Amino acid sequence: GSAPRVLFQPDEHGTAAGVLLPAHVVHQQDADATLAVFPSDHFILGERAFMAHVVEVAALVERHPEVMVVLGVEPTAAEPEYGWIEPGAVFGTTTTGPVWRVRRFREKPSRKAAGACLARGWLWNTFVLVGKARTLIEAGRRTIGTLHDRLSHLVRFLGTRDEAWAFRQAYSLAPKASFSRVVLEAFPSMLAVSKAPVALWSDWGTSSRVIASLRQAGVSPSWLPSVQAIG
Repeated sequence: GSAPRVLFQPDEHGTAAGVLLPAHVVHQQDADATLAVFPSDHFILGERAFMAHVVEVAALVERHPEVMVVLGVEPTAAEPEYGWIEPGAVFGTTTTGPVWRVRRFREKPSRKAAGACLARGWLWNTFVLVGKARTLIEAGRRTIGTLHDRLSHLVRFLGTRDEAWAFRQAYSLAPKASFSRVVLEAFPSMLAVSKAPVALWSDWGTSSRVIASLRQAGVSPSWLPSVQAIG
């Protein structure tokens, strides 16, 4: 295959740009490409089973290119700092269970609302997403038209001497937006959710979650006692 490519954004511009920029770049190279989006700060114990599941979900997307599939996990607490997904009607299956249509999202609900989500069988949103590049781009076009237009213009300059200028120009004019809040929540009809088979999943957005994950995984690096003492 081709060598991997790293895209550098001129600045932190929200998760919508972070997801849609590579979708535009990949689509320019392969109009039928299937993408998998992985957050950079999440911890997964049982990654082999998790990645095998991602491959299965990608095969499902090949059969249903109009749908994007989000991976959810079984919640263990009423966590208000996570996103939640309400599963709807069964859409398909994998070897680990059903894939559901998404009924709705709740991003960082109140603690009381998170408790209601937990009681009703909602899933935590890992923000791992599998879909066709063209489907992601279309979702962005329908929700954040200005960002879509800037990225569509930007990719025309890739590989040219004006590439760096085009990046700066696009990012200076494009709006910042949350991909989950602005794009995913707007189009649940385009989405399905599959429960990932993981032993442990955590969003490592805080030091306390990092420490809790290490404890649950039975890992004790040499620096852990000093961090706990400081905390």
